[in-house]
Amino acid sequence: MCRLYGEIKFCPAERNGKVIESELRSWIEEFMILLEKNDQKSLCSYYIGKMLSYSPAGEDGYYPCEAVRNVLEDYADDALISGYVAEKYNSRGIYSPSDGRAEKSLAARYKENADYLSTIYPKTAKIYCQTAHCGRYIPHFDFSAKPSPIVPYRHLPQSLSGMTADCRSLV
Repeated sequence: MCRLYGEIKFCPAERNGKVIESELRSWIEEFMILLEKNDQKSLCSYYIGKMLSYSPAGEDGYYPCEAVRNVLEDYADDALISGYVAEKYNSRGIYSPSDGRAEKSLAARYKENADYLSTIYPKTAKIYCQTAHCGRYIPHFDFSAKPSPIVPYRHLPQSLSGMTADCRSLV
């Protein structure tokens, strides 16, 4: 079953680019019950995070959509956030090093997203702060250096301890 969960690449309750919050909440509750019945409850938050990372943008143009933001504020724990960040990081796939330009651009986009969300959706903003950090790979990375280092995800911070919703210090 675990391998199946890892292959899921969609946002639950999404139809035609819109996520219905009540259906999403219902889906998450059913998913939690299913995993509990299969003695896999410990995987629940992580895989929910991975799936929610596929959310479309909100009406305001920022990620994720409003329904997912509301759900994240209620359900987000370290495991869910870790799953969301890991999937965002890994969904980029294979890419060519660009002397850090592409990574810096991604980090700036994630930082802007986090700053926008920080006042109303602080947990969601923390996700994008952590994702901005992944885009930069390490906080003191010199983007003019050659070649671009590739730091495996396991070397990035796994906890939100000490992080704030304000990402100005990250980029």
